[in-house]
Amino acid sequence: MLERRRTDSDRRVVRVWLTEAGRRLRTTLEPEIARWEEAIAETLAAHHTVEERACFRAVLTREMLLS
Repeated sequence: MLERRRTDSDRRVVRVWLTEAGRRLRTTLEPEIARWEEAIAETLAAHHTVEERACFRAVLTREMLLS
């Protein structure tokens, strides 16, 4: 599903690309993920302020970038 490729300009750098199977799976999963995210957003909106939700998203985004 994933393929690792070194860059020509700096062989230490490895980029990760989706294979054809990975791209097909992504096409299948994206609508499901979008529905899941919408359900979470609706639940959070019912119980948290805009500021709290923005903080929550910032923490998640930061954690995803660090991992």
